[in-house]
Amino acid sequence: MRTMTERYGAYALAGNPAAPADVLLRLLALDDRSITHRLSYHAALTGEVAEAMLTHPERWVRHLLADSFTAAPELRARLLDGPASDAMAVAISPNPYRIQAPPPDEAYERLLNHEQVNVRYETVNAASTPDPRPGSAGRPRGSLLPAGGLPARMAPARRRRALATARGPRPRRTHRRLAPGHGPGRGAHRGDRPDAGGRLAPGGGGGARQAGAGPRGTPDGR
Repeated sequence: MRTMTERYGAYALAGNPAAPADVLLRLLALDDRSITHRLSYHAALTGEVAEAMLTHPERWVRHLLADSFTAAPELRARLLDGPASDAMAVAISPNPYRIQAPPPDEAYERLLNHEQVNVRYETVNAASTPDPRPGSAGRPRGSLLPAGGLPARMAPARRRRALATARGPRPRRTHRRLAPGHGPGRGAHRGDRPDAGGRLAPGGGGGARQAGAGPRGTPDGR
C-alpha cells in the first residue's frame, strides 16, 4: 500500500461485517499482519476466508486463526490436521474473556496425547479448558467470565487422562489444580506457570492484560 490512509481504509474494511468474501480474500493476500489480525476476528469468519486462513502457508496466519474468538471451535480444531507446530496454538486457545466454546472432545483427545510435552501441558492449563470439578460447571479455569458462560464438556475421565499425560514442569502442581475439591485460587489461573513468577510479581514486567482491553494489532501498533 502506498499511503497510511489506504492502509487504515483496508484495516477498517477487514472489520466490515458486510464486506464480501472476495474482498476479504484480497485483503488476506496483502500479507499485512495488522489487517490479517483484524480479519481473524471478523464477525463472519466462515467459508472461503476461513478455509484460506486454515490452509495458509504462513504459520503466523494460521496461529491468528487459532487465537480467534469468533472462529468456530470445530474450525480451530481442524488446525490439528496441519503442521505439528499448529497444535500449540490450538492448545493455548483464544483469550479467556473472548472465548465462545471449547474445541470438540476429539480435539482434546489429540491434544492430550500429543507427542510434545508442551502441547499437553498447555492444554491442561489453558484458560478455556472446561473444568469438571464440583461447583465449577460452565467456568473455564482462569476465565473472567461469570459462571454458566460455557458448558463443562470435558468428562472427568478425560481430565484424569490429562493428568497422566501432562508431564510438563511441576506435574504435582498440575495434579493439585485438577484434583476434586481444589478451589479456584491463584493456582487455577493460566498465568501461574513455572516461568510466570517473575513476570507476575510486584514490580515485574509483562503485566497481564485487563479484561475488556481492546484488540491489538491496529495499523499504528496500539
